[in-house]
Amino acid sequence: MVLEENLNHYPRVLMNLFKNFSKDLNAVMNAYTYGKLNKNKIISAQATFKNTCEKNYNSKVLCEHRDCNFVEVQNFFKNLQPKKANVQQIGNIDYNDRNGNQLQDDGYRYRGRGLIQITGRAKYQEFTDYALKHDWIEASVNFVKTPDIVSTSGTYAILSAIYYWQKNGCDIIAKKDDNSVGTYSYKKNNNKFTGSFNNAVAKIAEKINGVSKVNLDNRANNFEKLYKSQTFNEFP
Repeated sequence: MVLEENLNHYPRVLMNLFKNFSKDLNAVMNAYTYGKLNKNKIISAQATFKNTCEKNYNSKVLCEHRDCNFVEVQNFFKNLQPKKANVQQIGNIDYNDRNGNQLQDDGYRYRGRGLIQITGRAKYQEFTDYALKHDWIEASVNFVKTPDIVSTSGTYAILSAIYYWQKNGCDIIAKKDDNSVGTYSYKKNNNKFTGSFNNAVAKIAEKINGVSKVNLDNRANNFEKLYKSQTFNEFP
């Protein structure tokens, strides 16, 4: 029931979730610049720098990952202070220049919203067009102009999920579900695992997030609970 993407993360979480915060040393430093920090996280970051960077980089030469002086990076970690996350910058760094985002703050402006959390200017425009085509909304409603209503309105939050579900063929996969089981790789607690899951559940998860990025255990368990409860039997 989370209707808006949470970008209020510690640096390590940003590095695990987003490539733009982990692809090189500069990206990692951005994670620590814009992610939230407390005293314990700072101590951990400084220890990691000491144990990793000092072993791998010669302080007399430039770091191999970034055109910078070793001392500059050392001082960066040394001078970290407790702070709140800059969620706007986090959104912009991760999402700008992709998902149809065009302007400077589009990344944050068109962060994930709704039950499935559609993301990016292109998806918000596609959702607007799709909803108009199916007479779900009045012509005055435009999700590109007012993206917040996708999370503040329960109706639009649900409609955004229906749009995504239908547009990506999730309904077709669900209708063909024969309870068969397949073997899939997935992420759990940031580590990769392999397990056996209902094919439809895994394929739909892949359509939405990519199997490698989701905890299929939770999705499979939630599906089984709903299936056994016969909650949706009254629907055609």
